[in-house]
Amino acid sequence: MIRIAVVGASGRMGQTIIESIGQNDKTSLGVSLDKGDDLNAVLDQFDVLIDFTRPEATLEYLAICEQANKSIVMVPRVLMMPDY
Repeated sequence: MIRIAVVGASGRMGQTIIESIGQNDKTSLGVSLDKGDDLNAVLDQFDVLIDFTRPEATLEYLAICEQANKSIVMVPRVLMMPDY
């Protein structure tokens, strides 16, 4: 069973991702996080992080996951990037 963490969990897409995780018998929701939650405090609760947040936060989550040797899936929110 792959334990998945979802960052941006209270948003519309976060809720959709969480619902999808529950529909797959090979995955489980390890933890759901939102702005202000401490990713470092829950590193032992997931195998893969799905990040559906703003680009600024993604860089922080990427660094934490890299340091902890965790996989991360970054969902780009291109329209929110100022240079797009």
